This record gives sequence, structure tokens and C-alpha cells, in this order.
Amino acid sequence: MQHWFEIKKSEELGRYLVATKDIPARTVILREKPMVCGPADYDQNEELGSIPMCLGCFTRLVDDPDSRCSSCGWPVCGENCEQIAYHAENECELFTKNEIVFPPPHQWPISNKSILILRCYLLKTKRPDFFKDLLQFEDHNDIRKKKQYCINGDAMVLENMKYFLKDPDLELSEDEADEFLRISGIINVNAFTTMKEAQQRVTIVQCMFAIASLFAHSCVPNANWSIGDPPDLTMTIRTAMSIKKGEMITIPYSVRDNLCGTLQRLISTEDVAHFSCKCPRCEDPTEFGTAVSGIKCPTPSCQGYLLPVTSSDVNSVWKCRKIDGTPGDKEEEDVTTPCEFSAPVRRIVPILNKVDTRIEMIKKDFESLDKNEEIVFEALLMSLESLREDCEKIFHKNHYLIQEICLFIIKKRSKGFDMLGLRELEVVINHCEYLLEIANVLNPGYSGHRAMLQFYLSRALHFKARQLKILQEEKLMMGEERENEHGEILPLEDISKCGQIISELDSQIEALQREAFLYFDFDPDED
Repeated sequence: MQHWFEIKKSEELGRYLVATKDIPARTVILREKPMVCGPADYDQNEELGSIPMCLGCFTRLVDDPDSRCSSCGWPVCGENCEQIAYHAENECELFTKNEIVFPPPHQWPISNKSILILRCYLLKTKRPDFFKDLLQFEDHNDIRKKKQYCINGDAMVLENMKYFLKDPDLELSEDEADEFLRISGIINVNAFTTMKEAQQRVTIVQCMFAIASLFAHSCVPNANWSIGDPPDLTMTIRTAMSIKKGEMITIPYSVRDNLCGTLQRLISTEDVAHFSCKCPRCEDPTEFGTAVSGIKCPTPSCQGYLLPVTSSDVNSVWKCRKIDGTPGDKEEEDVTTPCEFSAPVRRIVPILNKVDTRIEMIKKDFESLDKNEEIVFEALLMSLESLREDCEKIFHKNHYLIQEICLFIIKKRSKGFDMLGLRELEVVINHCEYLLEIANVLNPGYSGHRAMLQFYLSRALHFKARQLKILQEEKLMMGEERENEHGEILPLEDISKCGQIISELDSQIEALQREAFLYFDFDPDED
């Protein structure tokens, strides 16, 4: 691997990486194995988060939550997983020797983090070089000590540590306690979390990397990261666009958070990593002209949108301003205030939470569906479309919650594109094109989000073209209009244009697939 970057240091950012030469887009600039890794806690849902995770492959033990390691008695999938080194050479040895039984004193939402902290602590004797590198990272404990939820979480961590070390009644020394809490802070600030779902298997893993954890965060990054499946877990970082020599290389710490508005991203980074993002997107209230946080001004006849005055401040007042929200357009002289309306953030948050709760409720209804409940499935999709229409009356058309609804609809429809009629396919196509227009600004270059949307769009266009070809072959040219196999009325003039439309679609599909696959297709040996 070439040396694409070097370490720099500043008081504001700490250590970060800059390019030592011009780097083309799609260049793999780092592959790295984790120093330490472990299962991650799922703190968004107590019911799911309380299900034990395999300590070997980090899969949620939904089907067999009582499956245990034959040696230490802690959760694993089976014999293969209990032999994986992550488990076998770490806590398994300790728990077997000291007869430490499952569960620990404190479980959700801290049990898996406690295991990772223990694994970090064990590096002290097993890999002192890794332990030394680990302690170089920022812990932000000066900030964490002022937050009650961090104080409570750390207290639970310390009790779990005493239990792991078979010392439940003995107080840890001040140095030992400080070391555990320092590790806890380092994980919060620097660890990468990845969640994957495949064939009903959910894997959630947290990893610490010696080099990858040095990349600075940005909400409009110029590089992207991915982590391989367990047990490999190789981190790959690749440039999303060309980067000039001397330019800082940035990545998104949370890909999911980057799809949210600035207020939600700031809350997340301050709650989890304990820093305030000052990237160009967070400093721009319009988020590069997209207005993905915009709320329609309640003043009658006003065409403005409420946006934060100082977007990088979570407590900022929101004021009405004029913006059309054309992605990529930068406001210049047209940044006028149509009215004097303003609102404190405490009035903004409940509006967002109310809609977010409705979205999550519908998502949960989907999770409880049986495979054969097609009528209910369609009804839930209609509920989402109805909610999207309601949101357009409240928010700017580009609002992140509207985007979330559209993306969820696309993903649900994608599992049965071949069963959709032209009307449903057009809905998917419109949602994909809408999301791509915004992603081209906020997720530029070769990003996973853009590639996924391009793939979905190409598939929907493919099935649209296929249906049009069927209509053309059947020569439904008798009468003014005909029904297709889904009972949809098709005007004669639409059918007569099938050949031209199909040709245009084929070209569009080819271009979309070519660009989408560039994101996923790279030589594993390239450097």
C-alpha cells in the first residue's frame, strides 16, 4: 500500500490525516485489521438490544438466545464461534478460569461495550503495542464527566469490570478505575460501528483501528469506509472524489447520521463522540442549498422556511428565511427574510419527534408482518405515502424525514420489482430520482448511498422497460386505450412510443449500472 497520507496535529482536531500527493477518486488508501473488536450494543430498542450477541461472530442470537460456549458458558452461536480468536483468546480464558457466569450485573444497554472494554484492557498483557496505540486516542472524559448519562453508564461499566475480574466487593484502585473509564471514552469517540443484515441475521460490531481512527470526520466527506464481514473485519478506506496534496482526508463517522439534518447530526456527535462538528455543511444553515432541515413558516401566506440562525449550535434560534431548496444552489443576494417569525429550538424538536415517531411505528408494523400478508403490506406502504404527503405540508420538499420515508418505500418495493405494475414502478423511480438529486450534493462522488440509489433506480427502470416491451410485443394497438396485466389503463399514444422509450431506458439503465458498480467494484490487490 502506498503512503497516501501523513499525520498532522492541531489543538482543535487533535491528530488527523492529510494527503501527501494528489489522490484520484476511487483510490483505496488504507486497508487495516482492527486492533480490537467486539459486539456492539443496540440502544435504540430495549427488546432487541436485550437479545444476547454472539461473542465470536457478533450476530444477534434471535433463534437461540440460550446458546452458550461449552467452555465459559457465555453467548455464542455454536462450536465454530466459540473457537474464534476474538472470544477464545480473550474473555473465554478469563471467564473459564475464574468461573464468571453470564449475565453480568448490568446488561442492556452496556453489556457488549463492557466486553469490548475488557478486551481492550486485556491488550495490556496480550498486545502491549496495541494497548499503547489505543491510549494515544482522545477520550473527551473532561466533557463526559459533566454528562449524567455518561456518569451513570461508566458506573455500570466499573461494576461489570469488577465482576469480570472476580472482584465484585473489592473497590478498584483509582488508577484502575481511571484506566477503564479512559478506555470507555476512547471507544465512544473513536470506535467504528457497523451493522449488517443478511437473511434474518443481524450483525453489529464495534472496532478500534490504529490508523483508520485518525481520519477526521465530515458530513460531506471526500472518502468513505467499509468493514468486511466477521471474522475478517478489514477496514477499507477509499476516496469518494479526487483529493489534492495537502488536503485533509475526511470520512463520515456515521453513515446513517449523514442522511439526517444538521440538528440531529450535531446531537448525535455531541451525545456519542462528545464533539461539535464544524464542517462546511454544519456551518451552512441551508446545507448547500438543499434545505433538508427546513420547516415551513407558520405565518399565513409566507413562503419562507424556518432554519437555524447558527446551524452549528444545537441551541440556536430558528428564523424564517427565503430559499427554494434547489440542491447545489448557493444563496447569495436572495437570502432575504420574508417575515420576522422565529422560534426557539425547543419548539422545533417536538415537530420533528412527532413525525419521527410515526415513521418508526409504521416500520415496526412492517417488522411484525408475515410474508403472506400482502394486503396489509400494501396498506402500510399507502400509510407511508400518506405520511409523506402530510410531511410535504409541514416541511421543505427536501426534508430529511421525507427522504427517510422515500428510501424506506424504495427498499420495501425493491424485494418485488418484478411484481409491480407501471404505476408502482413510476413511484419508485420518482423517489429514486428525487433522492439522487439531493445525494449528488450531500453525498457527492463515489458514495455507498448514491451507488445504492443508482442500483435501485436501474432495477426499477429495467422492469419498466420489460413491461413496455411486453406491451409492444402484444401490439395492443386496437382501440383508444388498453389495460395492462395489472389493470392499468394505457393510452394508445403511450403504447405507440414504446420503442423510443425502451431505447432511452436501456441507455439510462446502462449508465446507472456502470456508475453504481464502480463503487463496489475494485481490485482487492490494488494499492
